[in-house]
Amino acid sequence: MKILVIVLLIITVIVLGLLAYKNTTNRMPDLTFWDNNKPDDKKNKKDKKDKNKDEKEELNTSTPYKIEEKYIVPEVLSEISDISHLSDNLFACIQDEAGTIYIYNTNSNSIEKEIPFAGKGDYEGIALAGNSAYVINSGGVVFEVSNIQNARPAVRQYKTFLKAEDDVEALCFDKANNRLLLAFKREEANKIKGIYAFDLKTKQLAKKPVYTIDLNHTIFQGDKKKEQGIKPSAIAIQPTNGDIYITEGTNPKLLVLDNQGNIKSLVPLNKQEFAQPEGITFNKTGELFISNEGKKGEGNILKVKL
Repeated sequence: MKILVIVLLIITVIVLGLLAYKNTTNRMPDLTFWDNNKPDDKKNKKDKKDKNKDEKEELNTSTPYKIEEKYIVPEVLSEISDISHLSDNLFACIQDEAGTIYIYNTNSNSIEKEIPFAGKGDYEGIALAGNSAYVINSGGVVFEVSNIQNARPAVRQYKTFLKAEDDVEALCFDKANNRLLLAFKREEANKIKGIYAFDLKTKQLAKKPVYTIDLNHTIFQGDKKKEQGIKPSAIAIQPTNGDIYITEGTNPKLLVLDNQGNIKSLVPLNKQEFAQPEGITFNKTGELFISNEGKKGEGNILKVKL
């Protein structure tokens, strides 16, 4: 009996204490033990973590360029290796394995014409000069496709001193000097990268480069990749100022030289947007287009504003 009375007294004291607390604070106390893993705390921590992650990603993906248009090319061009602007919405395109020039229409997203010029091979660069197209393979052989508007254009081949191990990829037309400019991936002596000229009158490739890029230049020191410098995958000349633009596909980047070959800028390209930039061209007004090989996905042509 005594025990029961003691228990009732304890309960009464507790109840009176709670009522007194409620009257002074206007709320009931939280009698639950402190839980470091409350759902709200977990959610708040997760929200904070996600916010920090988003801010970090936003910081890392900030770029000095803007992609204004994206054209997903037909499947036959999923391994698109270079492009050259033809007119308005038309581009002359090549892909790695087929000896065919594809005339691609961005408005209809279709191939308007196919121009075969050779058998299977490894075709890497294309340049348009007047009514003729020039294509180069990785071994440095230049194919001249004359009068591409004709039903059966004439084709000629010109061998150069370059070989398959040079891994030629970049080709463009230098209208001011009536020549083609080309570059290859193979490492050259003295930490330089040369740009070579193929004379369209003599159909000869000069052994001495017309421009040299110093791979020890300070602009490359910010590149944290193991292999600094540039391994050209494509080249083009900006028509309004003569600047030379060079892409790299392995570690996506864009190198800009002035019309004398001096380095102006190096633009890193986001690999999520530029999976493998293998082609570059300008239209007559100087608008920039870069093509990307699809790898395991779709190839594309991007209109880019710097």
